[in-house]
Amino acid sequence: MSDSFDPQDLDIRSSFIRNGSVTRGIDNEDTYKFTLPDENTVSAGRQFNKLQPLGYILNNGISLPSADRNLELSFGSDDNDSGFFDRPGEEIAGDTIDTTGSRNELDVFDASKSLEDNLLDFGQTYFAEIESLDTLPDGTQTNYTLSAEAVPVFEGEINENEDTSYNYNGGRYYYDQLDELSFKVGDPVIGDTTGATYSDTEDYVLIVLSETSLDPLLFIINKDTNEVIDVAGIEDQETIGGITYNSAGIEFTPQAGINYTFSVESALPGQTGEYFVSFGVEGD
Repeated sequence: MSDSFDPQDLDIRSSFIRNGSVTRGIDNEDTYKFTLPDENTVSAGRQFNKLQPLGYILNNGISLPSADRNLELSFGSDDNDSGFFDRPGEEIAGDTIDTTGSRNELDVFDASKSLEDNLLDFGQTYFAEIESLDTLPDGTQTNYTLSAEAVPVFEGEINENEDTSYNYNGGRYYYDQLDELSFKVGDPVIGDTTGATYSDTEDYVLIVLSETSLDPLLFIINKDTNEVIDVAGIEDQETIGGITYNSAGIEFTPQAGINYTFSVESALPGQTGEYFVSFGVEGD
């Protein structure tokens, strides 16, 4: 049992799953608070050269993968550390969640804002509040499962004066090899403080949003042999905060014993530009 007067503190973490129940008229709400790892934690053991850590983004929002009936769900921060979103800008998102739907999550991403303004801050405390609907009879109990996963977002730039390049058919192509994100199965998950490790039973996805001056090609590479394991190009364009980005993503299930790394490359000769990259578990 927890509420805005006494939220359950999940400590420092970037992901969680919690089971609970709320009862109308008796225990109307449950409130959880968690603090995202700071930038030093994200960078621990890794030297970031090509990439600059910017913040976190919630992978598929805050979700209710199971619940007996619809619930009110809200998410935000509170300078008073209580979970009351009583000041302008404290509640990031809030809505009634249709638990019978195919996607039972609260989307906290607002495409009308800039990409940077959508990022969650390193070291910031956030609150998730679940509340029973006021239309339910008193005494109605609703069981739920609440989950969230935040992944770090990094900024990079393909720059003709700084980056590696090669000539092909008379054109020069530039690329960034992102060894900062390299990993093997069993390595600690970047930016996680719960002891989670990369697994050969999970699907992972690398997502890149780039300026339209850059048509990104994404490569998954065996770092030890330089073998290209997979490659993907632009899938779509997204407009965020009035700015259009090229969007590319590549999904894979890692195998034990392979040291993985990634590369972002210009698909056409002479292309340069900034890009944003995230890497985490593929959402449902």
